[in-house]
Amino acid sequence: MKKILILRAIFPCVFAAACSAPVPPNAGQLRERFGVEIPAYWHASAFHLEASQLRGDRGDRFLGRFRATIALTAPTYVEDHRVGDTIFIRQAGSRGDFKTVYGRADATRAGREWSTKFQMENDPTRSLGQPRDFFTGARVIVVGSKEEQEWEYQQQLREAQAQLEAEAQAQAQREAEQAVRENALIGERRGTAFGERDVRLVVNRADDHLIAFLYIQGYMETLRVQEMAGGGFLLTGIGADKVGRGPDSYNLDMIEAQISAEGYLSANARDTAGSTGRIAMRKITG
Repeated sequence: MKKILILRAIFPCVFAAACSAPVPPNAGQLRERFGVEIPAYWHASAFHLEASQLRGDRGDRFLGRFRATIALTAPTYVEDHRVGDTIFIRQAGSRGDFKTVYGRADATRAGREWSTKFQMENDPTRSLGQPRDFFTGARVIVVGSKEEQEWEYQQQLREAQAQLEAEAQAQAQREAEQAVRENALIGERRGTAFGERDVRLVVNRADDHLIAFLYIQGYMETLRVQEMAGGGFLLTGIGADKVGRGPDSYNLDMIEAQISAEGYLSANARDTAGSTGRIAMRKITG
């Protein structure tokens, strides 16, 4: 009678242990969980456990090796390049493209719930990009699309317009700087030339150019005024008129004039006879 009672006491313990034994997640549950872990634009269409085992004293850790098939639910793109705040993307995957992935599942049990982590050995979700709507920028353009062609055309127009504006601005700057230099030359100066004293140089503006008159020893020399590339002005004689008594005209061939910040003019001069000399004048008007 005691033996029967002992057997009856043992059996409930065995059944209780069987009832409390951990039930590991099956392939269907793992597939559902795996589908949540991968990006939303991928779908886990198949999931197979190739090997699995329980670990731990109470079997509360599950390790498994899996093979799964995942497919894209939308076209995906990767960034190609940027121009300003415009992002250009290139298509990397199409809707329906599928990949076979391999990896490991590591699940731990807390009470009756299993918490699973997945690690893929080959992860196409990283290399195949993301849907277009996932890119953030002022404008997102697909490489090779009509939208890109239109953007390039508009960009050429913008660049051409910017170049025209830059050239116009540069020209305006050059003209302004030239006007400053010419205004520094305009006016009347007195000084010496070729050793002669009481020489006058008058520079006026005539329409869109400058013209100069050199008064020396009763003669008025008309001079053409040109700006030199390295700075300063080139004054070239173009005619002489006798305005009073004195020697023959110097008939200046060239004056290379430099203007100081104070308006002082210094120059090397040469006449048609080949004689050279210095001119030094101080601005008195203008």
